[in-house]
Amino acid sequence: MKDLRLMQHFLRRTCNQMSFDHKRILVWQQVIPDLAAKEGFLMHLLLALAGMHLLLDRLPTGESNKEASVDEYPEADPIKLSDIVEHHQKGLQGLSAALTTLSPVTAEFICCGSTLLVGFAFASLRVRNLDGFGQPHEQTDNGCLQLDWLHLIRGLTSIITQQWPTLKTGRLRSLLYYRHANHDWKGIAPSSPTRFFPRLKHCSQRLSRFVYGASTALAALRDFMDSLKSLYGTRSESSTSATPSSQLSPTDYLYPYDELFRAQDAAIDILEDMYMRILHILEFTISERGIPVHLDMQADLEDTAVASWPNLLSNTFLASLNVDGEMGIGSVEGGSYAILAHFYLIFTLYEDFWYLKGSFEREIAVIDGLIKRVGNGHLASLMRWPMEVLS
Repeated sequence: MKDLRLMQHFLRRTCNQMSFDHKRILVWQQVIPDLAAKEGFLMHLLLALAGMHLLLDRLPTGESNKEASVDEYPEADPIKLSDIVEHHQKGLQGLSAALTTLSPVTAEFICCGSTLLVGFAFASLRVRNLDGFGQPHEQTDNGCLQLDWLHLIRGLTSIITQQWPTLKTGRLRSLLYYRHANHDWKGIAPSSPTRFFPRLKHCSQRLSRFVYGASTALAALRDFMDSLKSLYGTRSESSTSATPSSQLSPTDYLYPYDELFRAQDAAIDILEDMYMRILHILEFTISERGIPVHLDMQADLEDTAVASWPNLLSNTFLASLNVDGEMGIGSVEGGSYAILAHFYLIFTLYEDFWYLKGSFEREIAVIDGLIKRVGNGHLASLMRWPMEVLS
């Protein structure tokens, strides 16, 4: 009965709230349930996602705990978080096994499983950010960043790349095409130093603060990285050698620092591409879907595919984030964390997507706390704008 109720929730609510695009919604309504009916591990992943949505959809404001009922019907046998986790674990095991058989025949099933897994990974971050059930963690500066989801979702792009000829003509193709996922912004120079975004008057204050501060924030990140390189130098030897200052880096790396600086520069280039896509669609597109303007802007935001940034970061950049929270970070690693916070800010703009809403605000605050402890004023200043956008 529990599984039946989860399936009912998916068909009634979850599938309709995974996208603002009509064609993608149809995939969630029809194609994904059909694939799940044919493959057991997909059904587990589908039920896990539905359960996570049900949990967040019925999130109480008060006491209780994580094992409290998340079912919309009070029964003697309520759906619990442990039931959802069990489905997730079984689905993950099945997907891992299926990956060993990746081929044109299995590509659609594996891509579907990876897509369900990504949705769950985003939504579960919000659940883990709750203390008990329904209350945010009181401490946001304890250095406990949750980065496992970042590595978990990076496999989807690899699957799509390997099986692109099959997937681009398959039933999931609507999930792979985004009309604003391009570099059109590069061909249009800003018309004036003060750009005009007519649709912003209908949007949230968060999006407005983001739009008018994005370019300045990018310049500040580049300026900080330039100052670091000037101070530290581009050393070719491994950082297991002595460092000029403990503040610069308290950790040992398995790669040269000049490699990390290149990775950080590349990450800022990716960040700029994501930010400029957002600014471009807000400046040069109009509302045309017959829905409220703020929802139309959310749909355009979805079509930029800026949520795909985790797949674009290099392994070198990600390795610089694996720092012991108790040991702390130095200015070099701090640069990576500041860049990461600016990436996280993108997710906070998806204010009407249930699986992203409320998941990354705490993570940004944790990064702010980590960076403040470095004692580098220039580095700390990079976090003022992200925190202002969230305020």
